[in-house]
Amino acid sequence: MQSLFAIKNAAKAESDQMQCQILAGIFFKQIGRDMILKFVRTFLLEAFQPQIRWSMHTLVHNLFKNASSQNQIDLYEILMSLWPDAMNVYGAKSAQYCDLVGYFNLKLADDSYHHDYITKLIDSFHTQNRLLQNHPNSLIYESVGELDGLYLESEPCFICNNVEQPTQTLKLNALKVDARFTTSQQIYKLAATYSVQKILFKLSEVRKTKMIQTITVYFTNRQSHSIVDLKMNAKLWSKAKQVRVEPGQSELKVELQLPIVCSSLMFEYVDFYERDSDKSAEAAVLQCPRCSASVPAHPGVCNTCGENVFQCHKCRAIN
Repeated sequence: MQSLFAIKNAAKAESDQMQCQILAGIFFKQIGRDMILKFVRTFLLEAFQPQIRWSMHTLVHNLFKNASSQNQIDLYEILMSLWPDAMNVYGAKSAQYCDLVGYFNLKLADDSYHHDYITKLIDSFHTQNRLLQNHPNSLIYESVGELDGLYLESEPCFICNNVEQPTQTLKLNALKVDARFTTSQQIYKLAATYSVQKILFKLSEVRKTKMIQTITVYFTNRQSHSIVDLKMNAKLWSKAKQVRVEPGQSELKVELQLPIVCSSLMFEYVDFYERDSDKSAEAAVLQCPRCSASVPAHPGVCNTCGENVFQCHKCRAIN
């Protein structure tokens, strides 16, 4: 009875292996090299969440195991084409990528074609080590000992400073204690200091003939200033990001590369889409009911006598 189960399990495992090999063959046949390169770069190197990178690591590993010899070489060459970016751009996020490169090198050790790749790997390490050794702040970092971050740099690193912490989605009304508005700005003073990673806008067309085209997000962590001072003094604000809104877009997600620490937020609506009906209305010419002069519909005030042109010529009731 036990031998029968063993035979069935072995047959099932062999069948699963064959199906995986067929699926891997279809994958490499149907998807081009450029698409695979973009797919690997996006989810193995650019993804901020380590869970996504490890899932991609598992997928690439299984594709390699079940691929033919030629497809294994193609996949290895695709990964090696990303090596300069992995070393120079992605930093700590390339851990899963480097693990795959090491595994591929071990499995393809009998082939001489990848000798050039190994030489390039060693040259890249030498180049990066020289850059670190010749960095202007390298002596200071060595003298102060171990630190949790690189605090002497003038520009933040978007890889090392992106600490993966759990976030919570909150409505702005639950955070604000005061608000001020101008013709193109919304200013909110928050109840405390918050670390903001993402902002979600929900847009509705209050004026159908004019829609928002560009939104700029500003922030400040100066708690000592009142909201009136923040409204009047533009120097207190720092620009976080500027995003473009597509025509008819109802939701807009603003994702920041690094979290901003702020106690106040300001949203500035810079540019607008103007529809043809709005332009034709502004280009229309009306007649002044008092002096009969020609007056443009926008702003609709006669330059001669100052009369409002949007009124009935008989009863003078303003429409």
